[in-house]
Amino acid sequence: TANEVVGVKAAAVTAVNKVLGVLDVIIRKTVSSNLDKIREAVKGIQYSETTAEATESSTIQPAATK
Repeated sequence: TANEVVGVKAAAVTAVNKVLGVLDVIIRKTVSSNLDKIREAVKGIQYSETTAEATESSTIQPAATK
């Protein structure tokens, strides 16, 4: 009957919405985790560059004047 069809459609919509909600949570957690890893890697790169620049500037000798 028509009422059964409506009930089945409503149940299907509810099930799909639940699955989409779970997928949304999984995707958000995955993206957040990977962004944290990238953030830490970038911090390491910036620290390495800063350390290298400081080392280079401390080893440069001033030019002798005549």
